[in-house]
Amino acid sequence: DGFSNVSEAENGNAAIIFLENNPVHLVLSDWFMPGKSGLELLEFMQNSENLKHIPFIMITANLSLPEFEKAAEKGLRNYITKPFSSDILRKKVEAVLSKSQGAVE
Repeated sequence: DGFSNVSEAENGNAAIIFLENNPVHLVLSDWFMPGKSGLELLEFMQNSENLKHIPFIMITANLSLPEFEKAAEKGLRNYITKPFSSDILRKKVEAVLSKSQGAVE
């Protein structure tokens, strides 16, 4: 969909190691991952001075109201529910990046 320089981590623990060592502009995370869940990854990022500014989009098949409320308390502002199209993903990423860049400028 026109995005370049995309990196992937095989699980939540690998994502943390990657984020600590590589600059990124956006994180897309599945809710359910081995090692650390997407919610645990979000919480880790929110507690890091170096990572808390990075926009985060959670991807999940099941987001019940209690789970959403818990995630919102941890700082989740953007999510996509499965299944989704590449068009929905592209629009969400563009919106989040646009909003993020506007906050920095």
